[in-house]
Amino acid sequence: MRAVYTLVVLVAIPLWAACGGNASPLTGTERGPCFPNGTCNTGLVCLSGLCVDDGSCTPGDTGPCECTNGDAGVWTCDSGGDWGACVCSADCGDGDCAGDETHATCPQDCPADDCGDGIVDAGEDCDATNLNGYICADLGFVSGDLTCGTTCLFDTTGCSDAGIVTLEGIVWSPGADEPTTLGGNRFPVPGALVIAHSAPPTVPPPGVYCNTCADEQPTDPFANANVHDGTFSLDLVAGASYWLTVRKGAFQRSRQLVVPDTPGETFTLEDPTLSMPRPVETTLPHLTDLAAGDHIPRIGILEAAYEDPQHMLSALGLDESADVVYITAAEIPPLVGDATALSEYNVLLAFTSESYPLTGATAVNLRAWVQAGGTLFADDFAADYVEQPWPEFLTWFTSAVCGDGPTPPATVGECNNWSSYSFVGAAVPSNFTAWLNLPNVHNGAPLVFDGAWNLIHGIHPGLVGEDQNSNPIV
Repeated sequence: MRAVYTLVVLVAIPLWAACGGNASPLTGTERGPCFPNGTCNTGLVCLSGLCVDDGSCTPGDTGPCECTNGDAGVWTCDSGGDWGACVCSADCGDGDCAGDETHATCPQDCPADDCGDGIVDAGEDCDATNLNGYICADLGFVSGDLTCGTTCLFDTTGCSDAGIVTLEGIVWSPGADEPTTLGGNRFPVPGALVIAHSAPPTVPPPGVYCNTCADEQPTDPFANANVHDGTFSLDLVAGASYWLTVRKGAFQRSRQLVVPDTPGETFTLEDPTLSMPRPVETTLPHLTDLAAGDHIPRIGILEAAYEDPQHMLSALGLDESADVVYITAAEIPPLVGDATALSEYNVLLAFTSESYPLTGATAVNLRAWVQAGGTLFADDFAADYVEQPWPEFLTWFTSAVCGDGPTPPATVGECNNWSSYSFVGAAVPSNFTAWLNLPNVHNGAPLVFDGAWNLIHGIHPGLVGEDQNSNPIV
C-alpha cells in the first residue's frame, strides 16, 4: 500500500489592517497572495496560497486561519513550537462529507453530483469503472490494480511499489505428481482456476453444492488455465508469499509459494522432462488431506456387470477411500432413492446399469441432485441414468427411434441396443480436439471405440435450471 503525504507547516495570520485602508496586499507581501511559483518576499513563506510570517510560535497559542471554502478556522501551536493544521468545522479527508465541506472544497470526501455515471467530468480522476485510461504505473507505482473510489478519485490501495514476477505453469491431472503414476497417465487439465491467495483459502463445502460463477472471481491474483493445454500465466509481487491454489470443480490444492525476488523475470515450477513427476503445487490432488491443503470431491462409483472402472481411476491415484466409494449393485437403489444420502456425493459414475429402478422418486432425486450441483457421468449402457430423469435431452436408436419426446420410456432398458459394435469417433468441440491432440494426451491418434452398445440418435434442448431471477434456462 502506498500513501502520499504532504507536510504543511501553518503559521498564524495577524489580523491587523493592511496599509492603505481596505486595499488588498500586494503579491508576495505579508497576507498577500503568493507568487505563481509558490514563493514570497524574504522573511515570508507561502502557506495555503498566502504569504505569512515564518516565525515560530509559543506552544498553546491559538490564532485564526482560513478554511478551504473561505470560512474561519483555528490554528493551535503544538508542543514543538510549530503551528498545526487549520481546524475547520468539518475535517476534510475523514471520508465524511459534512459541515462546510463541498466537492469543490473537499473532493476526497464529497463526490460530484454526477459522480457514478461512468463519465469522467471536470474535477474527477475517474468514474465507476472508467479509469480514463490510467493504470497504477501512470501514477508512479510499479504494478497493481488501480480502482476508482466512491468520490470519483483514484484509489491506489491496490497499487504497489514492488516489482512483478511472472509465474508460468500447467495444471496437471490428479496423481501426476506421484512417482508411481505412469507418464502416459499424466495429462494437462484445461480451464482450471489458478489463484494466488494472500491467506490460506477455504475448502469447498462437504456434499453437493452449487459452484456459481461468482465463486470463480476471487479478489487475489488469478488466471484460468488455457482451455486447450492447461497452461497459465500469473503476475505476482516479487519476494511475496502466497498460497498458490489450483481448482477444478471440487478438486482443490493449495500450497505456500514464495516468489523469487527478481522483478521483471519469469519463473516456472515445471520440469521439462514430461516423463518425470509434475510439480506438486500445480497438480490436482488425488485424495483429501485438509492439513496439507488438499480436497477432492466425494465420488460414488455405481458398479455393475461388464465394466471395472477401478483400473481407470487408480491410474490417476484415485484409489478407494472415504472420498472414492464403490457402490455395489445392491446398494445403488437405496442410494439413488434417498435424496439425503445422494446429497453426500459430488460426482456419480454410472456403468452398465440397465436393470436398476430409475423411475418415479429415483428420477426426481437424480434431477434435483444435478440441479443442486451434482455431476453425473454415465456410459452408453447406463443410458437410463440420463433418459429417465431427462427424457427431453436425448433420443436413441434400436430398431427404431426410442425415447423421443418429454416422457421417458415406460420400461427401464427399453432404449438399449443389446448389440455391441466398434467405431472410430470424432471429438467435438474444437477445444476438446486440441486437448486430445496434445503429445501427452492422445497425440492426434484416431479415437477407436471398442465394444460400444447404445446408439444416440439425437441431442435436443431441455430445461437445465434457473437463472438468478428464477427464469428457466434451456
